Amino acid sequence: DKMWLLSDRTWTIGKGADIPVGGWFTGSRLAEVEWTGKYHKILKKGMSSVLISREAESISVDKTGIELKDQDKITIGNTDFTYVMKQV
Repeated sequence: DKMWLLSDRTWTIGKGADIPVGGWFTGSRLAEVEWTGKYHKILKKGMSSVLISREAESISVDKTGIELKDQDKITIGNTDFTYVMKQV
């Protein structure tokens, strides 16, 4: 289990990216997590499938993105992540 402190920069998710995922993919950028100044937002890149499970609901992320909420479960390829907000 790995943890990334996202902070206020944009992070790429994918094969060989800032945050790696498992599985076979043609591109390295499958998604991005960016800081809007108020919250982190995840955006789909390319042909990837990015799903968020939130309160028994499954949300498909598109290229316009979606705001991440505490304890969101994110699935990209065959890799799962949990978004955790932590006070520092």
